[in-house]
Amino acid sequence: MKTTHKTTFMSELNGGTGADVDVEVMPLVKFVNKLGFKTVSSGTEEIGSNGFAHVAFVKADSSGYSEVADFLFGQLRPMIEHLGHDVRLEVSYVPVEQPCGCPQGYTGWILVDPAYLDEVTKRVGCWMELLLK
Repeated sequence: MKTTHKTTFMSELNGGTGADVDVEVMPLVKFVNKLGFKTVSSGTEEIGSNGFAHVAFVKADSSGYSEVADFLFGQLRPMIEHLGHDVRLEVSYVPVEQPCGCPQGYTGWILVDPAYLDEVTKRVGCWMELLLK
């Protein structure tokens, strides 16, 4: 049985055309975008059989491996590694632009057990606030 998640419209996505985003993952999407990345996918629907919430993103205007990897593994991992297998950080390579809107280049993935989504979001938000001061 598929459950319906509440969504909200974020006008800053898709180059200003906007997109509906699951309200539970929306704060994390906003923080990731404010850090200079472009969200290409997000949601709390099941991914595989894990049921993880996710945010997938690219570095705007570049293939961005070093920027994506540094954010995930240099900055975010130390803040969340105590959560163990409840959070996964991944980088994938997309060789050609996909019909779903994923551009060619490196895509960062934050996959979170929904029970820890608020904790991860707060840590990214606090870190972002420190960077932007």
